[in-house]
Amino acid sequence: MDKDFFIYTGTSMHPTFRTGDILYIDKNTKIVSGDVVVFCLNAKRKIVHRIIKIGKTGIMAQGDNNRFLDNFVINKSSIIGKVIYVKRNNKKIKVYNGKIGLVYFYLLRMRKKILYLCSYSMQRLKRFF
Repeated sequence: MDKDFFIYTGTSMHPTFRTGDILYIDKNTKIVSGDVVVFCLNAKRKIVHRIIKIGKTGIMAQGDNNRFLDNFVINKSSIIGKVIYVKRNNKKIKVYNGKIGLVYFYLLRMRKKILYLCSYSMQRLKRFF
């Protein structure tokens, strides 16, 4: 197994990853929907997102914290590898990939919507008190 690491920055994969997390990548593994991958967008920019769909024309991905799918298609050749675990505060945490990864992704989406609705409802209730 060819493993490498990558230091994560940004917010698109929050709460799965936080800036400064060390992501350990497996470069020699099959990629399926639900996997978190590191890929090259161009020569200078690497992105970490979750694969949502693999189609005939390419791969669609989205950050766990992003509202919409990426507005570009990923080619298999631009994928560096799959993130298998993250090291944060000297603790090694397994990353949910595959079908479990997709379930995790959709649960995060529902959680975000519920928190938004609760916040919105509380703001409306405060008007009456």
